[in-house]
Amino acid sequence: MQADAQRDLFEQIYLDALIRDRQYHKPLNVLEKRNAARGNIPVIQRELANT
Repeated sequence: MQADAQRDLFEQIYLDALIRDRQYHKPLNVLEKRNAARGNIPVIQRELANT
């Protein structure tokens, strides 16, 4: 479980960096893949709704 938490943290940092660099298509792709892999997670749903 700790590896999953670490992976999530690094992915969030990566997404934040892409958004700050205005590379919006890349985080959208990551969020869509994450949503497909994990199902209906409210945080991901909100982020996808904001795009």
